[in-house]
Amino acid sequence: MPPEDENGLGDQTQAISHAIPDHPGDQPAAAVDDHTSRNAKWWNDPGYKPDLSSFCNEDETGLPDPLLAKMAKGDLIAPKQPPPNKPPGTPFIAGGGDDKRMKAYAAGALQSVKDKIGQTGPDTKNRNQTLYQAAADLRRFIRGNVLREDMVTYTLQAAAYATGLTEPEVTKSIHSGYHKDDESNTPLVLPEGYEVPEAYQIDAAQDPTGVHASPEQDAAARPKLWRATDLKPAEQARFLIPKRVPRAAVTVFIGEEGIGKSLFVTMLIALLTTGRAAPDLDLNAGEPQYVVLVITEDNWSTDVRPRLEVAGADLNYVFVMCTDDDGSGAPVFPRDIDVLRDMNPPPAGLFVDAWVDTLPSDLQVKDPQQARRALHPWKELATTTDAAVVLVTHPNRLSSGSARDRYGVTSELRKKARMALYATKDADTGLLLVGPEKSNGTQIAKAEQYRIDAVPYFQPKPDHDGTVPLLVPVGTAAQSVGEALANEFDAEHGGDPKDREAAIRWLEEYLDLNAPAVRSSEVKAEAKKAGIGERTLARARNELKVTIGYEGMPAKSTWSLPAKSAHQLDPGQV
Repeated sequence: MPPEDENGLGDQTQAISHAIPDHPGDQPAAAVDDHTSRNAKWWNDPGYKPDLSSFCNEDETGLPDPLLAKMAKGDLIAPKQPPPNKPPGTPFIAGGGDDKRMKAYAAGALQSVKDKIGQTGPDTKNRNQTLYQAAADLRRFIRGNVLREDMVTYTLQAAAYATGLTEPEVTKSIHSGYHKDDESNTPLVLPEGYEVPEAYQIDAAQDPTGVHASPEQDAAARPKLWRATDLKPAEQARFLIPKRVPRAAVTVFIGEEGIGKSLFVTMLIALLTTGRAAPDLDLNAGEPQYVVLVITEDNWSTDVRPRLEVAGADLNYVFVMCTDDDGSGAPVFPRDIDVLRDMNPPPAGLFVDAWVDTLPSDLQVKDPQQARRALHPWKELATTTDAAVVLVTHPNRLSSGSARDRYGVTSELRKKARMALYATKDADTGLLLVGPEKSNGTQIAKAEQYRIDAVPYFQPKPDHDGTVPLLVPVGTAAQSVGEALANEFDAEHGGDPKDREAAIRWLEEYLDLNAPAVRSSEVKAEAKKAGIGERTLARARNELKVTIGYEGMPAKSTWSLPAKSAHQLDPGQV
């Protein structure tokens, strides 16, 4: 038996040759000197050692690249999928939390699924199922704002391509895993008693994706110490809407459902996209600007678009972030925030109505730490894009005269936002009041008053009058929105706003006459004589920003008026 037939190699090579078009095996043997031909030197000369470096690279099959390429061309094997491009930086979301144990847990999970994919057998169905489950397992870390989705996707792709799966198979399995219908919505928590393996200590394993970023990329992604003089110089705060919506910052907009919050957003979008002036908002005329709108509560065709058109918005400057062309399919944040970060041209304003509907289902925003992780990417986005981010939400059901107590979902909203707008209805006039409740670095503006007009737009029908609501400015209120809420509470609970105003005047005069400081027990005793209750006195103290000090041994508390300069911020300003 000829040497080539001892292992059947000759028959296999010949079979492959005839299956591949234009292969040298299809030609007379004497006409070719190819490395797959039986007349090649390496076939007939056992001592011949060709230089394989020019045509054969390392491959798990051990076959030369030209032969593999021709086999792929003949549909005998799938074409080799090139490795994906690795995103720069580490797999962890910047600002997504400083819990090193959680990051280590995530790094371990990433490495584990990568190893599991690599250990799958040749069965394509089994490889696809493993990849699908891996994506489903890792989505918790994406939704929990620990791992970057682009980096997780890269890791899964690289591991799957190495097993021979094709790009369509990989894309489908990963997408299905990310959107797996899982009613349990397992929250992202560390297992009880979890100990961080040494291999996944974050200080030593910043990048568990398998292929390290370049030193330049790692250096750019990690914090470093800056000399203060090397950072950007001081600059004055800039506003998209003066005193109400700052640039490069997050604004939270709160108000009861159905009172006109969305109409206020519609009015702002109309002003921004047309460059119209709005004297009631101190907004001068300017160039039209791009905005992004995320809608989760109202229907695009029947509600949002008609309102924008009636308000006069230029829809060429409006981008709606959704899945389908009917406006449905809201994004999930922070998973989809890269879509906004990469937008060109960059938007001047981003309006998310309502923010809570865009949160991952397994994110518990009542937990302050998780809430801050959900909010921090918005602050980063606003800073890097210079956009004004407006997150619309509802208040809670707590009955209180202070807006601080009414923040729905989480109190972290107020802490993280640079500006907070509040919308409420005036109990006396029925007008909508909108104004700042919190403002970092600028005075609290008085609330603006609006009425809602019904504007004919559609052809009237028996089941619809054809009108669309439009917000119309009425004027500036005599009070801030915080004062309006306090007065409303007093009216509902038997209090009288006039009594509170009288208490403020009394307390200011009393502390001024008895300056520099008066013991709080004396103030309360005198207030009682004047017919001022303790709760009313406490509100007056808060309004005046009374300074509380201590004197003597044992220490006794004292009240005094704050030192007021020409540049002192008004009460209520943060």
